[in-house]
Amino acid sequence: MEKLSIYIFSFLEKVPFILSVFSTFLTLWVLAVLAHVKARSILKIGRTVIPEYDPPVGVSPILGNYILKSGAQGGRAGRVSISGSQILALITLHEKGLLSELNFSSNHSKIFYEVNSQFENLDSTEEEKILVRKILNLLGAKGVLNADTSTENSDGYEELNNIWSNYWYKAIYESGIKSGLILKSQGFLVKLLRYTGLSATFGLFFSIFFLLIPFLGWAISAILLLPILVINGIWYIIFKILFIVLPLGFELVLINFSMLLVHPIVFIVLFMSWFAMFMVFGGAMPTLNNPLSDKGKELRNKLLGYKMFLQKVDKDRLTVEYHYSNRIRQEVTTFSWLVVFELANDKHWEQWMDAHRPKEVQ
Repeated sequence: MEKLSIYIFSFLEKVPFILSVFSTFLTLWVLAVLAHVKARSILKIGRTVIPEYDPPVGVSPILGNYILKSGAQGGRAGRVSISGSQILALITLHEKGLLSELNFSSNHSKIFYEVNSQFENLDSTEEEKILVRKILNLLGAKGVLNADTSTENSDGYEELNNIWSNYWYKAIYESGIKSGLILKSQGFLVKLLRYTGLSATFGLFFSIFFLLIPFLGWAISAILLLPILVINGIWYIIFKILFIVLPLGFELVLINFSMLLVHPIVFIVLFMSWFAMFMVFGGAMPTLNNPLSDKGKELRNKLLGYKMFLQKVDKDRLTVEYHYSNRIRQEVTTFSWLVVFELANDKHWEQWMDAHRPKEVQ
C-alpha cells in the first residue's frame, strides 16, 4: 500500500508536466497551420490569373524560377539531372550567349562548358552575369562539371555545388530585394513562425545529438529549442495554477486525461503526427523566408499566366527556340521557359540536345 501511495503521488507530481507537453504539441500544430495560412496569404494575388502571351519583360528564367519556387532548391529538369535549378541556369546562360559552349556527355554525368569572353557586353540580367563571374573566377573560363555521385541522394554537379548555395541563397535573393520583388523586412509574426518552425522541426531533430555534448551542446540545444521551451514553460505554469484553484472534480478529469496521454499507443500516434507537422512547417518555410512584395506577387501572377498560355496553346503552333532570341513573341518561346514551368518533354530535350550536339565528347 505504501509503494502504491508513493507511485500515485509521484505520478500526480508529473501531471502538470505531462499536460504541458501535450498542450505544447497542440500549440505547435496551431502555429504550423498558421504558418501555412500566412504563407498562402503571402502568395495571394489581387486578381485572377489570366493567360499571358509573352514572358515578363527583363526577367531572367533563373529569377522567374526562384520566384515561383519561393527560393526553394531542387527539382528535376527532364532526365538530364536531378538538380533542375542548376541545369536551368546553365541553359539560360547558354541561350543568352554568356556561355559559348554547353554540351552534355551521353550519360549526362559530365557537362562541358566555355565562357564567352565578351559576356559582360551582352544583353543579360545582373543575376545571370553574377553566376558567370563566379564560374569564371572559381572554375575557370573552360572546363568540365562532373555529376555529384558521393551519395545515393547526391544532387547537382561537384564543381558547381561549391558556388551554388552562395549564388542561389544570397546572390539571387539579394537581386530579388534590389529589384523590389522580395521584402527585406519581415513582420514579427513571420519571424516568430520561422523561428518556431525551425525549432519544432530541424531544431528538435538536431538537438538530440547536441544534448550528447556537455555544456556547449546543451547551450546550442537550448537556443534551438527556445520557442518550444517557452511555450512549454507557460503551459506548465498554467496547469500548476489550475491544480491549485480548480475543484477536485476537474483535477480528477485532468489526471485521467494525463493517464491516457502516457499510453504507448497515444504516444506513438502523437510521434507520427510530428512528421505531418514537419511537412506543414517545411512547406511554408520557403515562402516565409522569401516574402514577396506587391511587385513580386504581380510578377508571379504574370509568370503563372505565361505558364497557363504555354499549357493551353496548340503545340503544333508553338515554336521553341533553342538559342537566345530577343524576338520572343506570341506562340514563340525559349527552351529555358519550358524548363521553368516543367513543360519540357522528352521531345524538347532531344531537340535541345540535337541543337547542342558536341563535335566530340569523350
